[in-house]
Amino acid sequence: MQYSVMKSGTCALISSSVLVCAWPALATQSVTKPVVTSEMIVDYVAPPPTLEEAVLASAAIVVVVAETERTYQPPINGASTRLVYRMRVREVLRTHQALTTGEVEVYRFGGDTDHGDHIVRSVERGFPGFLSGRMYLLLLSWNRVLQAFEPRFGPNGVFEVFPDGRIETPGRALFARAQTTKTAATLLDDIRQMVLNR
Repeated sequence: MQYSVMKSGTCALISSSVLVCAWPALATQSVTKPVVTSEMIVDYVAPPPTLEEAVLASAAIVVVVAETERTYQPPINGASTRLVYRMRVREVLRTHQALTTGEVEVYRFGGDTDHGDHIVRSVERGFPGFLSGRMYLLLLSWNRVLQAFEPRFGPNGVFEVFPDGRIETPGRALFARAQTTKTAATLLDDIRQMVLNR
């Protein structure tokens, strides 16, 4: 058996039947940089004492299923990176002129920044990322500078909806914690009524 080594790459004989070759272009793509996690604390607008006040202060309210996540660096001097979550809309409880399709992008603080030899991943303390395939009820605000939706009141405007009807929130505000004693159906009915009565 004879193997030739190409000038632009390197080959290694792993066993008598396996030859592994790496070419620079391919090797560069497969190299992963070390990731350093950096926690951040975000100071959101103070949450109101009641769900009704939170609903009335929200630009839009939706039930969504998280799909994908990407990092975005706004082209604004000094702006921090954002995580952008693409979500499939299941129900609109309070509409907004920017809700025009069956999908919505939700921006959050955080994301990956390439520092050459490593990646810094900024994550928000006490506010876990949205997980693909999971369902969420979101109270949203509209960021006019970014032209994008963001969770109103940070984690206090986010409620995960489980298949068995339970509700959980990463929020610590009294109004947010109080919703975890309700079923998803009850919470959604309460919000629909509040929107109708506005």
